[in-house]
Amino acid sequence: MDYTVEYTVEYTVEYTVEYTVEYTVGYTVEYTVEYTVEYTVEYTVEYTVEYTVEYTVEYTVGYTVEYTVEYTVEYTVEYTVEYTV
Repeated sequence: MDYTVEYTVEYTVEYTVEYTVEYTVGYTVEYTVEYTVEYTVEYTVEYTVEYTVEYTVEYTVGYTVEYTVEYTVEYTVEYTVEYTV
């Protein structure tokens, strides 16, 4: 008894990709101001003091990326069987 089996497999793949991007931006500003007032006295004593301004800015940037992948696979199988007896 001889027989042959022929089959074809068809499939389609559908997928969607969803992603969300979350990012935070934070920064701090720190600055100090130091100054003194200039004044004069009757004794001809006169002095001035310089004032300095210092400030620093720090940036923090962080990224968080999340991916969600969904797959849908559909299979179609067709069989053809032939018998020879």
